[in-house]
Amino acid sequence: MNLKIETVNIFNEEIINKNQQFKTNIHLNNIEDYINSILDKNHDTCKYYFNTSENYWSVSFNVDMSQLEAMCKSTFEINLYKDSDNNSIIIISDEINEFEQWSDVYRDLVKKLKK
Repeated sequence: MNLKIETVNIFNEEIINKNQQFKTNIHLNNIEDYINSILDKNHDTCKYYFNTSENYWSVSFNVDMSQLEAMCKSTFEINLYKDSDNNSIIIISDEINEFEQWSDVYRDLVKKLKK
């Protein structure tokens, strides 16, 4: 596990804009595995990395370098915050709604994270 709980910011209502927000009962100790399992399940569609210093996943289409521009334009982020009980709050950037190809990934995220 790469996540360092002490570095995760506490959620603040001012963070919200148009992005999708999910408050979960999933403790921070487990959230990385939850999200990675969803993204791994969709490995044909997406590739990702977890930024350990800023606690977010960057997710892009799983394409070769000849489609680099499409990959960059379709990238979305999954940002991680915590509540006072160290439960996870996930904010998914709006780019996930801009491409039909993300619909399965989005559905899986909602299904598994919204509790």
